[in-house]
Amino acid sequence: MSGKEKLYFLLLRIEDARAIAPSGQPLLVDPTNDLNRRYSDIELVQIFTKLEKDERILKVLKVPSRVKGIDVIEDLDPYDHTDDGCWHVKLLPSYDSYFLKIQQEPDFLEFT
Repeated sequence: MSGKEKLYFLLLRIEDARAIAPSGQPLLVDPTNDLNRRYSDIELVQIFTKLEKDERILKVLKVPSRVKGIDVIEDLDPYDHTDDGCWHVKLLPSYDSYFLKIQQEPDFLEFT
């Protein structure tokens, strides 16, 4: 997959997670099951960091322990030893307009 296709695929998985997440709860994105192991840990860190810092459409609340060595977020709870292997994210209000804009891109339409 190209870089844009990786972004599109992740956004579609976020939409899937959003559809089943209880209201007010973080979205859980499982890199193994939801993302079919299509990304390396580093690629996921880069994409989630881009969406959080550059696009400002989500906030990463928790990263899986296998990537905690990479400094993505600063306020990890050192006493939280439970790890479900998922990325925990909160969508920000700007997410909807960003996703709508992405859905209108010709490359996205071709991808889907």
